[in-house]
Amino acid sequence: MKNILTILLLCLALCATGLAQNPADQPAAKADIDRYLEAIHSHEMMDQMIVAMSKPIQKMLHEQYEKNKDKLPPDFEARSGKELEQMLKDMPWDEMLEAMVPAYQSISPGEIWTL
Repeated sequence: MKNILTILLLCLALCATGLAQNPADQPAAKADIDRYLEAIHSHEMMDQMIVAMSKPIQKMLHEQYEKNKDKLPPDFEARSGKELEQMLKDMPWDEMLEAMVPAYQSISPGEIWTL
């Protein structure tokens, strides 16, 4: 009888802690999302992605230039490479991260850390 009472009290204690948590339908706060993006090093990943994307695009640009160089001006490849670098540099990466916030807000704060 003592064992059953102990198990019952343990179950009630565990259920009470589960009920004390926030409901899952509350949207995540912007501060939670900012902490999450900081925790996953989103800016550093974005910088690494830019570097990783740039090299294959430059290679593809060179291959296309080689195929069509008789139809293109001699400085086309250099000009296109500079334009690509400038485009990647001027891309509003921070604004893109901010645009992701509403998607993360649809996730409850308890779930955001389990992504």
